[in-house]
Amino acid sequence: MADRATKVLLGLIAAGLWINAVGAWVRPAQADDVSHLIQLMYPIVKNIEKKVDEIGSGSCRSTK
Repeated sequence: MADRATKVLLGLIAAGLWINAVGAWVRPAQADDVSHLIQLMYPIVKNIEKKVDEIGSGSCRSTK
């Protein structure tokens, strides 16, 4: 009985170690920090927002 219990415990430990190792390979990569891109795009987005507001209010002075 003790021999069987030892084998089961060793098998469970081995399975846990394999799951930890495989988990590191399967885990998705971390996303890069994109806060600098947001800061670069903020003025562009605000300009688009202003233009859309002008179009919506009928005060758009586009020459096109």
